[in-house]
Amino acid sequence: MSGNKINSIQPDTFIYNMELEWLDLEGNNISDVHPSTFQNNFWLWYLKMSGNKINSIHPDMFIHSRLLQWLDLKGTNISAVHPSTFQNNNMLSHIDMSGNKINLIQPDTFIHNTELEWLDLRGNSITDVHTSAFQNNIKIEHLDLSTNLLNVIYSNTFQ
Repeated sequence: MSGNKINSIQPDTFIYNMELEWLDLEGNNISDVHPSTFQNNFWLWYLKMSGNKINSIHPDMFIHSRLLQWLDLKGTNISAVHPSTFQNNNMLSHIDMSGNKINLIQPDTFIHNTELEWLDLRGNSITDVHTSAFQNNIKIEHLDLSTNLLNVIYSNTFQ
């Protein structure tokens, strides 16, 4: 469903697609995604929503997507990510949130994502990365924080 003119995703859009594994909504005009939109998509492991107009992600948006592995939210105008947003997604291995307006990585944002290997946060407005932001992410192979507004990286940030 990429490259269309979809403005919003209603809560019941995918309610009967319980075996949905792969969903590409890239390049639409989506500005609003109801928190319960993916509540019945237990098998969803790939979700691409890049190039939309999503300002925020509700902390419960991915709560039922426990098998989610690949999440692309690149260039969607997101300004903040609540620390509990990915708490039920311990299978996540790839997150792309580059080109957004995120200004802070709060403590424990990625603490439950122990399988995380690839995290792209380049091109945001991040000024500070809390020292515990990546404390459980021992599998990270790719971390991109380039072109942000970082002033300092604390010595124990990546321990």
